[in-house]
Order: sequence, then structure tokens, then C-alpha cells
Amino acid sequence: MIFITAVSISQAQVQWTQMGTTINGAFAQAALGKAVAISSNGMVVAAGGPYNDSFDNERGHVCVYEFQNGNWQQKGGYLNGEAPEDEFGCSVSINDNGSIVAVGARDNEAHGPETGEVKVYQYNGGSWIQMGADIDGEASGDQFGSSVSLSADGLTLAVGAPNNDGVSFHGIGEVKIFRYISGAWTQIGSDITGSDYYSIYLGTSVDLDSTGTIVAIGAIEGVYSAYERVYMFNGSDWVQMGGNINAGANVYGAGTSVSLNYDGTILAVGCPYNYGTVANSGIVCVYQYSGGVWTQIGTDIPGEGDSDKFGYSVDVCADGLTLVVGAYNNDGSGAYAGHARVYKYVGGSWIQVGADIDGGLAYDSFGYSVSISGQGETFVAGLANSDGIASFSGQAKVYTSCLPSTGIDTVDGCESFTWIDGNTYFADNNTATCTITNSAGCDSIVTLNLTMYNVDITHNPLSEILHPGDTAYFHAETSGLQPSYQWQSDIGSGFVNLSNSGQYTGVHTDSLKVSNISMTNNNQLFRCLITVNQCTDSTSAAILEVIDNTGLGKNSSDKILIFPNPATNLICIKTPAEFHADHYSIVDKAGKEVLQGRWHDASYCIDISAFTDGSYVLNIDGSGKVVKSVFFKIKE
Repeated sequence: MIFITAVSISQAQVQWTQMGTTINGAFAQAALGKAVAISSNGMVVAAGGPYNDSFDNERGHVCVYEFQNGNWQQKGGYLNGEAPEDEFGCSVSINDNGSIVAVGARDNEAHGPETGEVKVYQYNGGSWIQMGADIDGEASGDQFGSSVSLSADGLTLAVGAPNNDGVSFHGIGEVKIFRYISGAWTQIGSDITGSDYYSIYLGTSVDLDSTGTIVAIGAIEGVYSAYERVYMFNGSDWVQMGGNINAGANVYGAGTSVSLNYDGTILAVGCPYNYGTVANSGIVCVYQYSGGVWTQIGTDIPGEGDSDKFGYSVDVCADGLTLVVGAYNNDGSGAYAGHARVYKYVGGSWIQVGADIDGGLAYDSFGYSVSISGQGETFVAGLANSDGIASFSGQAKVYTSCLPSTGIDTVDGCESFTWIDGNTYFADNNTATCTITNSAGCDSIVTLNLTMYNVDITHNPLSEILHPGDTAYFHAETSGLQPSYQWQSDIGSGFVNLSNSGQYTGVHTDSLKVSNISMTNNNQLFRCLITVNQCTDSTSAAILEVIDNTGLGKNSSDKILIFPNPATNLICIKTPAEFHADHYSIVDKAGKEVLQGRWHDASYCIDISAFTDGSYVLNIDGSGKVVKSVFFKIKE
């Protein structure tokens, strides 16, 4: 059997597969995954566990992992909060290359209860070293550090203090932006504060563009509805870009999460508490800045079910055209198990990429936090309430996209073909399919396109009875186009290829010439291998019998008689009385032994009903020699 395979691949629906093993919170009640962040290349992940009690109550910690050798390896040691109930790790941000991490501790008591603070660390190749001093909130209750965001280089930092009281109302909120200059974090521009009339809790969420000169800020409550603002640094202060971005009526909690693309021109806003047709299912709205105005692109992206809180977390990739959304209360894989979805902006619409990612068990809160890589091909999701290794220890899982492929396996087969699905096919087939999963977990669906070829032999060589000195001719024919030929001979030790030398000419043509035969050619077998379309088949064997000048063959006393010949179910063999046979074997035209046994007497019958149609050689061993004879099996 000879075959040629050609596979063509086309892109199909994206699949999301987990990258490496799950990152587990190390301690009970840690709630690892309340906050997560991923580097631009998707190879470094930071995860916060703000309720970690490894030292004392809710001190909190952050761990950073790097993907190496097919798994997540911790990068440096744990980053730990400094005092009980700090909730260190309630927010995290990482720079593009994963070497700088900012961590919020919203309940730190730097200047009184729940003042809040932020610490920034840089990796030195073995450990995380704090950059500059702690950055503290202004006053008690501010919860400074509830949200943090780093620029691409990690040297600009935005911090939200959503409970800051401003000048009149409690919880107006404010945001401060800092630049790392000469070893210290220095505020650039003025505080960005909420409006008494429009908003409360400004700074619930913050996100910087890559340069750190544009910041998006979420404010989750207001007189009419929540809103978001975007500001640009003009060199001395922060100036609002466009007007307030309002997600509309019946949308409570808009700005719970915000995310800017790399150049700050596309903004995604999570609204997990909308009161639409399904209460608190959540929506995400995406806006683009052009001509001084923020305009929604595509329609609202809706959550799936009641109280899903879709949009509680959201993150966009570098170009802003792919985003991941968390819905930590979704019931897809269990009550409050949570899920995430990825969308891509295509042709004016937000199209879901792949299926829902239901990565958790009941009450795990998968998608409580999400973060996506620069290319939008990898994301991390936090499972803040998962019982990974202990009660509420929390987890983080990283997923990467792969493109399943559909392919056509085009095969030319000969007589039979065993495919990758384990089945053997004997006829043309263009409907069989097989799904193969690669090491990354992605599927390739392959369809078989099998064309089966058979060499149609229309004429087999005929046996000859000749005298010494004569010339023997054997001829074979096929209906196939452009056939090639190889004549073979068996003189008692199996068929071997002939070459154009000595007695033999035409060994690569349809006609073999055997010149100047002698008694040594007596009982010699000849057959031809014919190849068409890279498929090879054999003719039946012909026997050359040589009769000496007395009219008797050299082995005339050994002549055997096979009858009937051709036969359907049974052949009978008669040997001369003086020939003492011991055993026999039957060989098909391919040279494969299909039957053998002991010889019983001068007349013996053999059942050939199970044989396939074709020619066979009967070998009878006795009296110190092997006598060969050809017979044919045919259908009834």
C-alpha cells in the first residue's frame, strides 16, 4: 500500500485552554484572586490575597508567578502587608514586562483607620525590592489604594481613593497620579476629585494608558447615574478629555471596572448592576475618543443571567479591539461559580470569541478579577472564593487562545487504507472525520478524502511446457495508465526480482523473454509486479516445465495433478505413488504463506473456501525435493 497525504488548514472558532496549572492561594481565607494583573506578553501574573491570615487577621499578601517550562513558577517571595487588617493586595497592577508591581492596601492605618496606602516593588533578579517609600492616603476612611494602575514602564502610578470626602460630601472620591522621579514617588498634577452633583466614589476603578499621560476613572454612584471620566496630563495638570461618559438610565454601578487601551483612545466600562430586562445581569459598554468626543462603538455587551454581575471586572488588550469580562456570580458551572467571556470588535459589533470560560465550581467566584495580555491572546481570572487548597484560599487561572483547524486529509490508497481514526477503508471515502487534540488542548477536525486505487490486471502470464534450448515468453497486461513492470522468479527459495542479464530480457516490460532454457529451469515460477498510480499488485504465477529430448521431464515421476483447477471451495491433489510427500504449503501471489500442513497419502483434498480469488502456488515437499504447481481460486 502506498499513499500520499496533503492537509489544508483553515481557521475555525477560537478555543480557550488553561495555561499551566492553577495558581492556588497558599493559606486559608486568603481570597487569592480578589485582584489579578498580567504582563503584556502574558507570561507574568500577579495575584492579590487581601484577606491572608498567615501572620494575623487580613494582613494580606501578593504573589507573582512567571510561566517557565510549561508551568507557573513563583517569581521572588511573597509580598506581605505590614499590619493586621490592611487588606494588602485588594488591588494590583503590573508593568508591561512584569518587573514592577504596585499593590494597594486600602485599610492600612497610616493616618487613621482605613486611610489606605500603596507600595511599589521592582524585581532585581531574585527578590522584590520596594521602590521609594510607602504612598499613603490623606485621611481616615479614604481607602486610598482601592484601585491602582501602572503605566507600561511602571514609572507612573494612578491610585484611587473612592471614599475620600472632598470638601463637602462623604465618599466623593479622588484620584492621585504619581511619577517615580529620583527614587521617590512624586505627585504630578492636582488631585482629581468627584463632583458633588454627579458622582460618588470616584476612583472605584482607575486605568492608565501606556504612557501614563491619560487616565480613566470610574465613579459608581451619582444623582442620575454613575459615570466615567478620562483625563490627559498637559504637562502641568490633568485636563478632562471630552465630557462625562454616562452609561445611561437603569445602569447602577457603571465604572465598577474601567480599562483603557494602549494609546488611551478606547475605553471599556463595566456596569454589573444594571436594571434592564434581567436584574443585575450586567453590561459592558465600549467607547472611542475621536474629535473631542467619546462615542460608543458597537452596542452594549450584555450579561447572561439574573444577578450575574457581568462587568464587575473588565480589561482590554493593547489595541482595544479585544476584551475580557468577568461575571463572578454566573451559574454556568454551579451556583455563583462565575465565568468569563472574551469579545472582539469585528465589523461594528462585539463578537464573542470562543465559548464561555466556566473555570470554577459552585461559589468559586471565577471572574471576580480579570486581566488580558497586550495581544489579547492570554488572560488571567481570579477565583476569589475558591477552596483551592483550604477554605476560601482562592485561586487564579490563566487561559490562552488557540485556533482549532479544519483540514482535509487527501489520500491515495491501494486496496486498503488504515486511517488515523483506526478504521480500515477499502473504498473511496470523503465523509469520515477525526478530531485530534494537540498539546495545547486545541482541536483539529480532519476530514478524509480517500481515493482507492486497484491495479486492474487484465492478462496473467500462462504456464509453458518447452524443451531444452527453447525460448519461453511470459506476458502480462493491465488497463491502468502508465504502468511499470518488474518480473520475478522463484526457483525454490521465494520470488526475487529479475534483471536484464543472462537468460532474461524485458524484465521491466509487459513481456518477459527467457532464452536458451535448460532442465535447470524446470518447475521455475514467474510472475510480474505491476505498478499503477503508485499502487502495486502481482499477477498470478506461471510455471515453466521443461521436457527433455526423450519426451519426459527431468522430474516427470514427480508430476502432481490438481483438480478441479480452477476451483471454488475444494482442491484435490494426486501424486505419483513413488513420490513420498511429507508436508505441503500454499502461497498467494504476493508470496505470503496462507496454509500449510502434513501430507497424508497420494490423494489428498484441501478446503480453500476461505481463500480470496486469485492464483496460488502449491508446494509439496517430499523425496528430498519440493514440487510446485499453480492453481486458481474463483467464485462459485
